[in-house]
Amino acid sequence: MEHWFDQATKFAGASPVERRELLKGGALTALAALLRGIPWTFSGQTLRAQRLPVGPISPLRPPISKVVGACHFLFNGPTTVGSYGAQITAGAAPVSLTTQSTIRSLAGPTPTAPELSVVGFVEITSGTQLVMRMNSSFGPAALNGPNDAPGTVSFIYGPAVRGLQSAALSITNGVVSGTVNQRDLVPVAVSSSLNEGAIHFTDGQPAPSVSLPPALQSAIQQLITKAKSELHACGTAAGLATLPKDAPAGPTAQPEERPPEPGRQVVAADPPRNTLLTGAGEDGTCIACSQSCTEQWSTCGLGAAVTGFFCPPCGAGALAGCVGDLATCWAGCFLPGAGCCKTFCAPFSCCDAGDVCCGTDFCCDAGQVCNGNMCCPATSPVGCPNGGCCSAGATCCGDSCCASGTVCVNQDKGACCASALACGTNCCAAGQTCIDVSAGLCCPSASMINCGGECCSSAAQCINHGTLCCDGGIICGNECCTNGQVCNTKTGHCCFGTPCGDTCCSLAAPVCCNGVCCAPNQTCVNGSCQNQPCPPGQTPCALTPGQCCPPGFACCAGHLCCDPTNTECCGPRGCVAKGTCIQ
Repeated sequence: MEHWFDQATKFAGASPVERRELLKGGALTALAALLRGIPWTFSGQTLRAQRLPVGPISPLRPPISKVVGACHFLFNGPTTVGSYGAQITAGAAPVSLTTQSTIRSLAGPTPTAPELSVVGFVEITSGTQLVMRMNSSFGPAALNGPNDAPGTVSFIYGPAVRGLQSAALSITNGVVSGTVNQRDLVPVAVSSSLNEGAIHFTDGQPAPSVSLPPALQSAIQQLITKAKSELHACGTAAGLATLPKDAPAGPTAQPEERPPEPGRQVVAADPPRNTLLTGAGEDGTCIACSQSCTEQWSTCGLGAAVTGFFCPPCGAGALAGCVGDLATCWAGCFLPGAGCCKTFCAPFSCCDAGDVCCGTDFCCDAGQVCNGNMCCPATSPVGCPNGGCCSAGATCCGDSCCASGTVCVNQDKGACCASALACGTNCCAAGQTCIDVSAGLCCPSASMINCGGECCSSAAQCINHGTLCCDGGIICGNECCTNGQVCNTKTGHCCFGTPCGDTCCSLAAPVCCNGVCCAPNQTCVNGSCQNQPCPPGQTPCALTPGQCCPPGFACCAGHLCCDPTNTECCGPRGCVAKGTCIQ
């Protein structure tokens, strides 16, 4: 029975290579040699200590789409998407190859440990039938650390691939594990020592024997050769994407259209063009660098997919090596002076050529002023936290600028105030005095105090533990009696009427008798409420204590009885002629 490596050698269609040569260099190196230049071996470059990442901040530039030959690239800030497709005619059915990858730069666990992730697939079809599809997902991969990014790789095979149906593999800490044809694989380390003796299954049975129809195998060989050539062209200097210097920089903040008043002078700051933030330099060299890395990854991934035809675990291990090379290439783009770092500002911060560094997050054009990590026009050189710029001598205040001689009293509202009238977060009116800065309390007189957030004439009038001012009222314990209230000194509460024991007698029943309010028609006799007898021919009035009137007469104020035939009761006026009471 042929081993996977022997079949892979024949499938690649290379010049004769002895099996011992395959094993001596390791499966990954050998297959790279077979496919003549596909860089899927582990890179020996040592750039990790200096690598700079693409920042994870959302881009301000619009996405940039570029078609180079059979390749399509989409650059969207820290995300790069590369896709490629090829087809050849083999007999009655065309054989097609499609590959796509999405590479995204990530913020690492610390500012000095940037990372990236990559997700993609390679698919080969014959007519409408699937021959093989490899799906993969890796990350986070450190740009300045060991190339041991975790990942998953799966293979799905069509009926033309005899001996393999599927494989589900994972790579963790440099070890491949998973299943092939639902058979558990004995975990194996991804390294140059990977050889035919390293691949084992937990069931103890040998690896499956795999074969392809000769015509299909020949067609795939031609397709791989075509893809290698076209992918290489996508990454050459002649095909690299560039972005003109005057290319659009995406939406920018517009100056506020407001009347020209001292507190409203905000000018829009120039948007950041830092390659760390946008993922693409103005001159296109950053795009070119990431495009080249994407092409190398696609070519490397294609080689891993080819290996997966006969040795899925080897294909997964090869792809893990591709991730390491991608991280090395990506980090190289952000070395000082490289495509994404024409002007080095600080670790993990770069600007385009000709720009000036402004702090760690922004780049200023010539003639602009860097102030507060903002790029501002020379006419408005004061940078504000909200992204705007103020004129010289002004200070930032929310979405406003405070002119010289004024201060910002409320950032949220953008409120400015003359220095002499400022009082905490408020501005005093003319003639007022700031009594309490912390509370922002302005009062008519400097002698007043803050009493519960109100202006109070003196400490003596500030009651209830300093929470209630009783100016113009009667102090009653911790209460302030106003609007005609009286103080019940026994209870320390305000009430309407007459204080009487623990309560107050109402105006309708004002008689207090030994701490008790008598009924309206009662009087206090010897310390008790009693009904007073009426003279013969009269009856007690219902609401007036001790008053009696003839039956049918109206009880009126002043102990008057009004004859309803020609008079009427008119409140405190007593009895008046009928129809003349106007109150």
